[in-house]
Amino acid sequence: MAKQTDDILTAAFVDKDGYFSIAYVSGTAGWNGPIRIGGPQLDPGTAVALTKQPDHILVAGMFDKSGTFLVAHVTDTDGWVPPHPV
Repeated sequence: MAKQTDDILTAAFVDKDGYFSIAYVSGTAGWNGPIRIGGPQLDPGTAVALTKQPDHILVAGMFDKSGTFLVAHVTDTDGWVPPHPV
């Protein structure tokens, strides 16, 4: 989990079918999602690390089934860019 914006908390994970997925909550409202981002290229349960780079970009890092490092990111509240090799 990480703060996407001052008011949005985002949880990132790999679902049971191998999709990078996110769920998020804005303020004190209910949770939204999960939302699948990209295709099923990951092993279920793969670890995902989240960090800000810089303050208005949230980056997710993970490894695909072949061991390639992938990143996905979102700028402010725009749509997520699916995981892609670095």
